[in-house]
Amino acid sequence: GEREQINNKIISGSINSQSQNNYQYEDTNFEYDVTYYYWLADISLDGEVKFHGPRAVEVSSAPTTYSLDQNYPNPFNPSTTIKFGLKEEGHVRLNIYNIRGQLVRQLMNTQKPAGSYTLEWNGWDRNGNILPSGTYLYSIRVNDFTYTRKMAFMK
Repeated sequence: GEREQINNKIISGSINSQSQNNYQYEDTNFEYDVTYYYWLADISLDGEVKFHGPRAVEVSSAPTTYSLDQNYPNPFNPSTTIKFGLKEEGHVRLNIYNIRGQLVRQLMNTQKPAGSYTLEWNGWDRNGNILPSGTYLYSIRVNDFTYTRKMAFMK
């Protein structure tokens, strides 16, 4: 479709920056199960406009159940992706345990709205040390839902 300007505010940037900068915008006017494309307009001091993008964003409807998907790849090296879904808002705890049940890393401990989420884990413990190869458990706890799965880390 046509481009539509959705924000009239100027976002403060980094003038003459040699380093990468990240910008964020929250669009609250959307429909579920639609893909939106966003561009960022870069306006230089001399008035030149340069567009960056598009960035595709798919807005999926909230899950109807809680879920914790199998990580992928599995076995993994150097990192793995963990997906989970929340049918309603809740305090999410997502932890990694060794095969003895000892906590090695907490990936999430925060309030989250209903929706689908993706996390990446790099095989490091909470002290920043790479863990040995082996079987690990990852567990989610939110509201009245608790679920645990196995994964294998191969160095």
